[in-house]
Amino acid sequence: MACCGEQYINTSTSVCCHGPELQSKVHVLENRTVSQKCCWTELIQQDEECCNGVGFNAYDTVCADTAPHGVLIQEKCRPSVLCPASSASGAYCGSCDLNPAQFICTWVPGKPDAPSATRIPSSSPQAPPAPSATAHGQLCPTPEELVYSGMANRYIFTDTELEPYTRYEYRVGAWNRHGRAFSPASHITTKEDVPERVPPPRWSRVGVRDDVIQLDWSPPFRSNGEISHYIILRDGQERYRGNEQSFTDAGGIRPFQEYTYQVRVCTSAGCADSTRVVAVTVQGVPEGLAAPSVIALGSTALHISWVAPAKPNGIIREYHVNQSGVGVIHTHREGEMAYTVTGLQPHTDYSFLLTACTAAGCGASQPSMGRTLQDAPAGVWAVPRHVLVNSTAVELYWSEPLEPNGLLTRYRLLRDREVVFSSGPEETSYMDAGLQPNIRYVYELEASTAGGSSLSSKYVIQTPVWSPERVSAPYNVNVSGPRSVFVAWSPPGVYNTSLPIEYNVLLNAGTERPLFRPAGSDQFLLLDGLDPYTTYHIRVQACQTDGCGVGPGVSVRTSEAAPQALDPPELSAAGAAVIEVRWSPPRKPNGLITMYFIYRRPVGTQEELLVFIWTEGPLEFIDASDSLQPFTEYEYRLIAHNSQGSASSSWISILTLEAEPQGMDTPEVWPSSAYSILLNWTQPTKPNGLIFKHKIVYQKQSRDPTLNPTPVTAVTVPRR
Repeated sequence: MACCGEQYINTSTSVCCHGPELQSKVHVLENRTVSQKCCWTELIQQDEECCNGVGFNAYDTVCADTAPHGVLIQEKCRPSVLCPASSASGAYCGSCDLNPAQFICTWVPGKPDAPSATRIPSSSPQAPPAPSATAHGQLCPTPEELVYSGMANRYIFTDTELEPYTRYEYRVGAWNRHGRAFSPASHITTKEDVPERVPPPRWSRVGVRDDVIQLDWSPPFRSNGEISHYIILRDGQERYRGNEQSFTDAGGIRPFQEYTYQVRVCTSAGCADSTRVVAVTVQGVPEGLAAPSVIALGSTALHISWVAPAKPNGIIREYHVNQSGVGVIHTHREGEMAYTVTGLQPHTDYSFLLTACTAAGCGASQPSMGRTLQDAPAGVWAVPRHVLVNSTAVELYWSEPLEPNGLLTRYRLLRDREVVFSSGPEETSYMDAGLQPNIRYVYELEASTAGGSSLSSKYVIQTPVWSPERVSAPYNVNVSGPRSVFVAWSPPGVYNTSLPIEYNVLLNAGTERPLFRPAGSDQFLLLDGLDPYTTYHIRVQACQTDGCGVGPGVSVRTSEAAPQALDPPELSAAGAAVIEVRWSPPRKPNGLITMYFIYRRPVGTQEELLVFIWTEGPLEFIDASDSLQPFTEYEYRLIAHNSQGSASSSWISILTLEAEPQGMDTPEVWPSSAYSILLNWTQPTKPNGLIFKHKIVYQKQSRDPTLNPTPVTAVTVPRR
């Protein structure tokens, strides 16, 4: 870029031409191959001469812009004219017929006319006027602006908000009733200031050496004065002072280190620093990083500590603590090499991995395991359950706490705040006998781990006033199908014969999913609507007006039925002719699954083929049959069998992966001219995928077998 009057121009695409009055004109180069040059403010051909802004051929034309021989003037004559070469003896002082014996030329200062030239000879000579004052060629002037307007009796003005170290031109204008007048221009340059926007230095290595750093830098974007010198600082210490814009630092540079550099630029007003840049000598990835040490601080916190790697191979910038399944949970840059992880679950294993990073990369340690301490259980006896056996006994049932928070060591059952039962974690029920009829009892369950004990909420049970006793187990339990069981029983050993008695059949009493079937006064019941191949614990409940009694139970399992709710298999294409098949058991197996059948068919056909029979092992199959074709869609379905029947899943499809095309015929070739040929080809018989381009390979055939073959050339034709 360069100045052209008040404009900035690109010198690679434009030319700036100047006239004698320092006026400027920009010319855009439309044809870069034509050689041109400036003639005042105009462009002329390179082989032409210049005559006051007009080009001419010096072989047949002369320019009348000089004085006769022996006459000295300070300027060329303006305006001038072009004269024929035959008039060269009189082509002086802007005239084609000046007689030096009769006339002379003089230089008269004044405002000249506009530069011009004409091919019409003038009859009289003209003296050239003087040019205006010379402008500052090194500056690119800006348009004049009004900075002050005020009363006639004020003769001072302070101009503010100027740029440092900038040359300004001022002139004063005065007005009266007859007009205005301007003073000559005065020039002044503002004082220097501290540089601004200093760019940081650029660093590089010198060859393969790791003890030398090369630094280069650029001037500030705003120097605000004459730059007196540059200073290079390394880690805050001066390493160079001078006027060059490059420096090779070869003092005290060591491998596997980092150095901070910045450049300081100074003028007479002061200095300014650039931002810092970090130069790194040869570094590598850290090696020998030991696994971190993990220590439990409690049931919800782990303390992680580590040491520096055995081979850091550079400056360790930071450490990362990674938690398995979570990612980076902490980035460490300074201070003690330790971190405490909080908010964890009690009695839970956690895995941590440490990475150490230099400028070249990061190295990782082996994972390290840690387990939080145990805590008191939470969610004890969240779903309390009981069965009233009679008016003096009750059975209580419980499950493991929702959050054990450790290894359960003991259960204690409290009745009215007194311990009535204590056992290990394997016991989950207790029959509390010896109670009083028609009494309200409050039960609590306590669960303990090594981390503490927790009590459940209070559970209130009211014993009946009176109830039948010595209720016996069913004497006849007959499985009549996969969904029904016939049950018959005898009357209780003790009951009030003067009151009516009704019976209920309890299935899986005390569990989280008990079933209740009323039988009325009958002593038998057909239980239907049951699940196939399911074990039920059956008990009889006898009820009279004042309460109910329950007898012991009998366990029975329903028979099998055909499977139900079989989901389609999961498919994945492992190759162009390989499909991996995986599946899950039916959601309702209704028995023991003895076999699985896998069928396959091409999409759009009904010709299914049995490709695999499963009898044991993992529920997976790899179909690598020779009949599978690349980039072809197939459907699979699954059939599950037990002793009573089968269930079929729906079809699910999969597309095999692509493979190389097959069956590509030789192209047809016809000469279309002396320098071209026309080729025509067809698609391959087995594309085995989506064809996205064709590649034409050709080679010139030599008839001389002694010559080396010519290079093979390839052309890629995109598919349309």
